Amino acid sequence: YTSSSDEGNYFSVENNHTHADRELENDIVKNVLFWVDIIRQLGLVGTAILPIASFDDAFHRDEAERRCGVLKQLLLKHCECPHGKLMSENFPKVIFDESTNGSILRVNTTTIEGIESLQEVIDGIAVRQRSCCGHIGMKVSSSSQMIQATLQRLKQEFKVVRVDRVLAEVNSQSSSSNMKLSELQDALVFLSEIGDVLYFGESGRKSS
Repeated sequence: YTSSSDEGNYFSVENNHTHADRELENDIVKNVLFWVDIIRQLGLVGTAILPIASFDDAFHRDEAERRCGVLKQLLLKHCECPHGKLMSENFPKVIFDESTNGSILRVNTTTIEGIESLQEVIDGIAVRQRSCCGHIGMKVSSSSQMIQATLQRLKQEFKVVRVDRVLAEVNSQSSSSNMKLSELQDALVFLSEIGDVLYFGESGRKSS
């Protein structure tokens, strides 16, 4: 037997859970998927995302797993087709912890539990898999080194620098320097992909 008040409490709890789920999904869209779209709009090919849940100790284990499950589901839905392929080459690949059946890594900020697993996953990506880190082990060209040094100097004075300013600075360093715009753009794409700069323009191949 269930009284009418018990039924009312049951539906109230269900409504609260539904409301909480919607708030969680909205928060993920606003604070996670937003940045996924920013990466996609940059037009960089071969990028990857390793989602990590910090403050694992702030929730009960079951609640933490539930939240991470929702995050994983929304990430896959946003980035991949039903067949598991990326929507397009501009969408970043989402990487999960294969040692835990593809779950999202969780790190405890109190006991630092999960840090070793995180280190192992990053090591596997960077050293063994190289599925998304194609630049590892590559030799940086002399022109890219020159551009990198120029940008490091310009960073001391400016937060944002136009491409034509960088080109002028590079070519002014030597009378024999005659770098083309397309060469500079390709180098900026490379430096952006390795995380050295934020470049919002096209590659030299696209603009030529």
